[in-house]
Amino acid sequence: MEQTSATVCPMVLALDYMQTTDTVNADLTARATKFIDQGYKRLLTFESKRRPGGFSLWVDDNPSVFLSAYGLMQFVDMQRVYDVPDKLLHRIAGVLGSHQNEDGSYRAGNLVHAWGSWKETPFYMTAYVAWALAKAGHDTSKALGYLEAHIDDVDDPYGIALAAMAFATADPKSGATRRWAARVVAKQATGVNHVSWRPKGSTFVGGRGRSATIEATALAALALFKSGYREDLGYQALDTLIAWRGKDGRFGPTNTTALALRALLAANSGGDRLPSTSVTITHREKTLKRVVIPSGSTEPLRVALGELDPKGVSVKLDGEGRIRGTLSRTTYEPWSTTKLPRGPLAMEVTWSKDPLEVGKTYAATVRIRHTGKQ
Repeated sequence: MEQTSATVCPMVLALDYMQTTDTVNADLTARATKFIDQGYKRLLTFESKRRPGGFSLWVDDNPSVFLSAYGLMQFVDMQRVYDVPDKLLHRIAGVLGSHQNEDGSYRAGNLVHAWGSWKETPFYMTAYVAWALAKAGHDTSKALGYLEAHIDDVDDPYGIALAAMAFATADPKSGATRRWAARVVAKQATGVNHVSWRPKGSTFVGGRGRSATIEATALAALALFKSGYREDLGYQALDTLIAWRGKDGRFGPTNTTALALRALLAANSGGDRLPSTSVTITHREKTLKRVVIPSGSTEPLRVALGELDPKGVSVKLDGEGRIRGTLSRTTYEPWSTTKLPRGPLAMEVTWSKDPLEVGKTYAATVRIRHTGKQ
């Protein structure tokens, strides 16, 4: 269920972003809708037959508290771009309510992953379920009361960020939300060039090491943006996340990537938009270009700088606000100077000597010869 949800989640986020920013692309919308439809139907196959509304890894198993809350979050997000019936959300919320203890807490119950410091105390699960229920518009006062009463039970940045998200989702401007956001800020781990939050154990989906740090950092950034408290620190956290993004665009495992994308979209989908402004690009204090950014623009702007030393390039926004940019350089190495590893196969590649043009397809001839004795 986790993998199915994490695969569908980026499609939901992308389609929601396009609709929110009025940048709908018919072809992308059709493709995303198709994937979401397939994902929605597949997610329903994880609904427990023993207790409808609860979700588990196997339909004949008892519901998992975590997977049920996890599913509720996914369906709430999906409802923004897809026809998800309200009765499904109420059914899930009903099952979660049946698992709540008298003191307002939720215990881990049927664990998805059997490791992690979060399984030792109800605090983590209570924070996560409260976040999910608040996202679905349900009353979470009892669960939030438990978190307030046990504020000293957890000193882990991951748990604190979860609690902050629960409070910020229920009421982003409350005094309690501000206190929890301040606790998130106090738990940052500052490095030479980045701000991050490092969990003391694994996450709900089994993330450890770098993956766990990415999840906690994304959660912290989400809480800061949601609460409006120290948003400047949230933007620094996004810079850290972007630095950790892989060459293929992912931030590690699928669930970790989905959470990082949520944080990035939370910063880029706000209601406040810059007026028409411009960006000045300089190289070693010499102005190269001034690029105009139209008011409300959501389209990426690409500027070719030619063969310049990237170390001398500087980008400055002409006015107030924030922009995010990436400086990249494309290069190539002639085949004649490329050293291939020696092995039992020898490979020769030949192609046309004519200059290659963008948008055209060229054929190459590859000759592979076995050099071994067999």
